[in-house]
Amino acid sequence: ADPAAPMLVFFHGQNGSIANVRERSGLAAAAEAADVSVLWLSGAAVPTRSWNTNGRCCDPASTRKVDDLAYVDAALAQARAAGVRAETVVSVGVSNGGGMAVTVGCRLPGRFDGAASIAVWIPVSCTGVGISLLAVGGTRDASLGAARARSMAGTWRSSVSPCAGDGERERVGKATITTWAPCEGGAIVRLVELAGVGHVWPRFDYYDATADVIDFARRLDAGSAG
Repeated sequence: ADPAAPMLVFFHGQNGSIANVRERSGLAAAAEAADVSVLWLSGAAVPTRSWNTNGRCCDPASTRKVDDLAYVDAALAQARAAGVRAETVVSVGVSNGGGMAVTVGCRLPGRFDGAASIAVWIPVSCTGVGISLLAVGGTRDASLGAARARSMAGTWRSSVSPCAGDGERERVGKATITTWAPCEGGAIVRLVELAGVGHVWPRFDYYDATADVIDFARRLDAGSAG
């Protein structure tokens, strides 16, 4: 309803869909209640849907050489043409979509203020871009879990948006959350490690990724307004 509200740009996972991730995350209703816009993007059906994050991952988009960066750029332009005036734009995704959220943040400079990656990884080199990061991983996710999230946060706060200090750590249930702020340029780096959690979009009583993504975007928006 508010064209100037912060906007989330959402990427589903490999072989996923908008409908599936909307149902799992509950983000549509939660974002509307929080006055946050969501731009839902869909990978090309070639024949199943995925995102070409770096030319090597993930199939079938990568082997078909789908130009997803051009698609995202065009989608953002269309949103602006439709009247969206968001000053804060955050890319959000899970698994393959989490990698795509990072890729667009690193490869489309100036379009995004932050990236939120659930079941995380860094598909492309990303140095000195200066955007914020929310990285979430579970310890039972063998490929894209907490260890990968921890490494990603370390890379981010050393070379993407440099941060000083050890960060502020809190433990809530099975979640260990570390936040570095402010980092260079006012950026935020937030790491969430979930004990015993696998390859999922986490929604638990002690940690809800949907609420955290919305809070992350609103915090960045408040910083930009300040």
